[in-house]
Amino acid sequence: MQPLVSIIIPTYNRAHLIGETLNSVLNQTYQQWECIVVDDGSTDNTETLLQTYIHKDPRFQYHKRPGVMPKGGNSCRNFGFEVSKGMYIIFLDSDDLLIPNTLQNRITHIDNENIDMLISLSGVFKLKIGDTDKQWNTIDKNIAATNSLIRFLKADMPWQTTGVTWSRDFFIKSGGAWHPTLKAWQDWELHCRALINQPNLKAIVEVDNYYRYFTDDGIANAYKSKDYLKAMASAIITISHLLTRDKKYYQNMKVHLEVLIFSMLIKRPVSLKYFTLPYHFMTKIPFKSAGLSRLKFIKIYIIEILSRSTKIRKYVLGNYYKKQQRFLTLQTTHLK
Repeated sequence: MQPLVSIIIPTYNRAHLIGETLNSVLNQTYQQWECIVVDDGSTDNTETLLQTYIHKDPRFQYHKRPGVMPKGGNSCRNFGFEVSKGMYIIFLDSDDLLIPNTLQNRITHIDNENIDMLISLSGVFKLKIGDTDKQWNTIDKNIAATNSLIRFLKADMPWQTTGVTWSRDFFIKSGGAWHPTLKAWQDWELHCRALINQPNLKAIVEVDNYYRYFTDDGIANAYKSKDYLKAMASAIITISHLLTRDKKYYQNMKVHLEVLIFSMLIKRPVSLKYFTLPYHFMTKIPFKSAGLSRLKFIKIYIIEILSRSTKIRKYVLGNYYKKQQRFLTLQTTHLK
């Protein structure tokens, strides 16, 4: 008997886009699926649109996020998982797309193997598939949990949300939920948390889903906001605490975590003129258990503040500052 795949879609005011996403599910060549849409409180005609799809195919479900759960896509995903029944889980955003043989291809690759996370390549589009030649990232056919976690710690995000087919049992083992209140880096936090549990991975080195890449100013500004930086820091600090629980395993990750913390929790907020945020973050970093230097954090912080002056950066810090910038640079092939 073919296994059931649960496709879970959170949505909010996406009536103008979600139809294309639902059509990509409806067009699957593999038939054993359920598609669970959880609405985060839409004020457009999302519910009316969903009823037409449910009438067309009862494998679609429409739910509203329970009021007792925090607002946000993560709560919608968590509720969707609670009501799902599939042996395998795919989280699909309400503006992204599957190709017609996505499910068939993924189930074939799993093929009774003990796979915890099947990873697929994601293509990128803006308005229609093919209007950009970018991929989300590259992945290695011989994928491994440790190397994948190192890439996440480099902010190199090797895969995106829809690129993962989760074994239900392993998703539960790795926490069974998205962070309910995290408003940025939630996918990074989820995947790092899963990789710390050393899943059995397998990769499909071909594109079978497409991520809609928005480039409007509103999205760009959100990435520069204080709330975004705080959420990013919360995700990084959460994973820092988890990593330090296994001292032997952590030794392979320490240098990468250090660069990530110094780059994203000092350099980035200072560059955006949030000069006091690094000090706020510093009070929450597990320096002692992680074997990281609080003194080094303060030193880099001071240099980043001083370097805001062109004259100090050029005539006082000079090559020392350039060396520090090379150290703080995260190497990534994400969206390139």
